[in-house]
Amino acid sequence: MKRFFALALFVICLLQAPFALAYSVAFEDNANYWEGFGNDRYTYVRGSGWVEQDNLDVIGTPDLTGGNFVYEGHTLVGIELNYASTSWEVMPGDWFFDLNQDKVWDYVLHNEIKKSCWGGVSYSYQLYSVSLGYGDKASEDWTDEYKKSYWPWGYEGRYGHPVQALIGDGAEGEVVDFSGWQYWRVSEDHPGLSVWSGFSLDLSQYSNDAFTYGFAMTCGNDVLFGESLVPAPEPSTFLLLGFGGLGMLFYARKRRRSL
Repeated sequence: MKRFFALALFVICLLQAPFALAYSVAFEDNANYWEGFGNDRYTYVRGSGWVEQDNLDVIGTPDLTGGNFVYEGHTLVGIELNYASTSWEVMPGDWFFDLNQDKVWDYVLHNEIKKSCWGGVSYSYQLYSVSLGYGDKASEDWTDEYKKSYWPWGYEGRYGHPVQALIGDGAEGEVVDFSGWQYWRVSEDHPGLSVWSGFSLDLSQYSNDAFTYGFAMTCGNDVLFGESLVPAPEPSTFLLLGFGGLGMLFYARKRRRSL
């Protein structure tokens, strides 16, 4: 009877293992702007003169360098973002996800930014289901769906780029934990790190497929746009683990009988 319960417990643990394992999938900053949202503005760059904004990855600061999507099984449960420079004047915007890559964002991690009368800023992120076009599916008057880039203190960064979704009153979302934005002692040698966690976005139907993601600072000075693969836990690994465990059980049973 004890062997039966031990075997049953082992099988249950084996079946649950793929869903308990955590995976990190790295992403990089390889885009200057989101597809469909370039502009014809110029920015003065010291040593280079006037340069088209579309040819600049970073306009001033911050400099986003990449990070990781964190999974438990096929469920996205966290995001880690690194940056090599920043300023107290900048604020993070929203994360966008197009799961079936049809040029329509399906989900957004929206930042409800609140500024106090004495200059303090607080962030409150929630996960919402949305339907927002981009690329060739962006509406002509896309400012009805997005908030365009702005500097919180009145200065202009990247011109006319989406940075946040416009979420309607009464919309219900899932609360997301946010570690905050690091403003001090951030450099290439000591990059800043911000983490979004405490949410769950089930991507099991997209296992081993790519989705499109986007992120932007509210000033638009640096944005992220690219593709990432949903991890697929290797079934062969768990089969080997299972056969190995069963082999150990049978070996222990045979050894006891021979004593």
